[in-house]
Amino acid sequence: MQYLADSTLLLDYYRKSDQAKCYIERVKSGDITLSISVITEGEIWVGIKDDRELMYWMALLQLIESIVVNSDIARKAGEIYKNYGRHMGKGSKTDFRFMGDAYIAATCNLLNKTLITRNYKHFKELEELNILRCEKYEI
Repeated sequence: MQYLADSTLLLDYYRKSDQAKCYIERVKSGDITLSISVITEGEIWVGIKDDRELMYWMALLQLIESIVVNSDIARKAGEIYKNYGRHMGKGSKTDFRFMGDAYIAATCNLLNKTLITRNYKHFKELEELNILRCEKYEI
C-alpha cells in the first residue's frame, strides 16, 4: 500500500511510540511505501535543535520519499482549503494555520495515497467526503 505520513507519525516515532514504530518497521522491511510532503519535511526541520537530531532526521528521511509540491498540488490544496478549511480548523477567511494540512490532503488526493495520521480530526471530514483516505493511529 502507498502511504503518505504527516508529521505526527514521524514525531511519534522519534518519541519512541510503539504504534509509530510499527509503520517505520514496515517501511524498513519493504512491506509498505511511505512518503511525506515537503510541507511535512519543513515541519520536522523547524524542530531540529542540534547536530545529533539533524543526523537522526537525515538518516530517517533517507528511507522515505519526499514529494515536492507542484502547481497541481498547490491548486488542489487551495481548492480544498477554500471549500473545506472550516472542517480542518480554519476560523476565518484569512486563517491559514491549517493550510499545511490542505497541502497534505491534496498530495494524497492527487497521488492516490492513504494518509497516516494521529491528527485525524483535521482530515475526518475530507475522508467522509471521499477527498482522501485516512488510516489513523493512537498513542
